[in-house]
Amino acid sequence: MLQLRLPPLLALSACVGGAGAEIQTSAPQPADLLFVRLGGAGNGEWVLVDSILRDADLWVDQDTNPGVEYPFQYDLLDAGGEVVFHGSRREPVQIREFLAAQNIGTDPFLALPKLGDLAILIPRDTDAVEIAFSLKDNETVIDLGRFALSEIPDAEPSAFPAERLSGTALPEEAFDIVILGDGYTDAELPLFQEQAALVAAEFAQTEPFLSYSDRINFWRVDVTSAEAGASYDCSASEVVPGCIDGWRDTAFGSVFPLRAVGLLTGQDLWDVVLFQLEQWEVFRAASAAPFDHAIVLVNTPKYGAFGMYATSIYTGDSELASNPFEQGTIHEFGHAFGLLADEYSNHSSPCQQYAVTPDFPNLAPFAPVDVEVRWSQWVTEDVPLPTPNSSDWSDAIGLFRGVGGGCSDLYRPAWRCRMYNWGRPFCDVCTEQLVKRFYQQFDAVDENDLHVHFYQVVPLLPDDGTIAAEWWIDGESAGNGLEPLFTLDKPRPLTVDWVVQPVLDTVRQSPEDLQETIRIVIP
Repeated sequence: MLQLRLPPLLALSACVGGAGAEIQTSAPQPADLLFVRLGGAGNGEWVLVDSILRDADLWVDQDTNPGVEYPFQYDLLDAGGEVVFHGSRREPVQIREFLAAQNIGTDPFLALPKLGDLAILIPRDTDAVEIAFSLKDNETVIDLGRFALSEIPDAEPSAFPAERLSGTALPEEAFDIVILGDGYTDAELPLFQEQAALVAAEFAQTEPFLSYSDRINFWRVDVTSAEAGASYDCSASEVVPGCIDGWRDTAFGSVFPLRAVGLLTGQDLWDVVLFQLEQWEVFRAASAAPFDHAIVLVNTPKYGAFGMYATSIYTGDSELASNPFEQGTIHEFGHAFGLLADEYSNHSSPCQQYAVTPDFPNLAPFAPVDVEVRWSQWVTEDVPLPTPNSSDWSDAIGLFRGVGGGCSDLYRPAWRCRMYNWGRPFCDVCTEQLVKRFYQQFDAVDENDLHVHFYQVVPLLPDDGTIAAEWWIDGESAGNGLEPLFTLDKPRPLTVDWVVQPVLDTVRQSPEDLQETIRIVIP
């Protein structure tokens, strides 16, 4: 595994005994947006870098640590070939696995090459001169290509109007969600604006988003299309007025790809997947506002959604829908941002448990009594394992059989959850995962929570049980990090680490994942 070396940390000066102390924190850094296409047969054999957007007001949080290493990987390298930033993505491989599970019998990337388009945020303020891509398959690392950053052509910046819908936090300190529309003509733009407001309002009243509303911003970017609707929007399972089994001219190329591939191959495929073929245009448009995640509302009455690169969902009146589309948006957001699996199960759906990409946090095999359940910190002693699929256990976390579409031999944590049914709240296990993902977008503390004065380092956080902190000096524990640290009797130079961890009722499993460190270097 390649080692990560972060770029130079933010440095501020403070007075400590007449000498300058340096406070170091891995604050969010300005980022560029790189447009990439994965191509080739099988798992991909090459990468094409199309262009780079260098003048967008975008940020990447250097603290981000998803806890797993995904197969599609990229490294920023300095002039000496040293890695200054390492990242990985699940989507380019997972979408292949998802489509392969549909038993199409052909590589859909050959039929629809744009399924391999993606956008990557890379930090700008580094010494990087080159980016390298690779694919890790078990212990084998496949080189997919290297590109000099200076030679990548500039992308056209977004020219679409953006408006903040809610939130007041600074973008570099917040989780920013941008709502876009596809298949809305100029005349239908007011409809999109109304639907975007419904989505933002639904998030605002849904946990855990409600509890973090002061750290989450919602933006709307107004994009119009030449034609209304989505491509290949007819269906074998519902009547869709005005549908066509053909292409429509929309800004982001929204399409029901399995309907299209099924007609080409003479197969009756599961056709509710709703995808944007013009992924580059999605993220180029999203960059009109600060963004960490994009939601695409598609102006079609055909039931469909997808949570992969972005959150994508239909907004029309489908006869198959049992809940409003804004509730479904949050479910799909659970996939795309929360990395959560579907918790429903039916025999007609393929099993969506993938072999290459890492396991979902809300999906597990059955654990015998003498083996720890994956989410054991949430399971109480009175809950039988496996847990009966009955409303009698609706308030319990246990092991309920059936998950991931058609995975009848795998288990989920809750009887019903937002990842099972659109209208329900997230269960404790899914909520925990979302909260951990939030803290990869914003920080619990920053350098403003410390005051360095002469021979004292004083924390400015209340000791109210919501934060745990510890001082470390040159690698050794030095006491309660919520009390002032005196350094007069310590030999110079000193390296003081302030290790802080939020104490949350919503996080029981591996709470150390939330830890953040601010370093004070005293000469």
